[in-house]
Amino acid sequence: MDKRDTDIRNSEGFIFRGRVIGQMRGKDNAAALGYFVLKLKEMDDRFYELEQTVRSVANNRKRKQWESN
Repeated sequence: MDKRDTDIRNSEGFIFRGRVIGQMRGKDNAAALGYFVLKLKEMDDRFYELEQTVRSVANNRKRKQWESN
C-alpha cells in the first residue's frame, strides 16, 4: 500500500460531496480517520460546555432583570 492523501469531507447531502474538513495522510487511513473522530468529539464536547455557559449567563441576566422589577 503506497502513501497517499485522502480528504475528509463533511456530508451535506446526497448530491453534494460536502466540504473538506481535514486530510488523512499516511498508509493507515483507518488510524487517520480515528484521529479525526477523536478530534471532532473533543470539539463537540467543548461546544457543549460553551453552550451551557452561555445559557447560564443568559438565565442569570433574565433572573436579575426579573428581580429588579
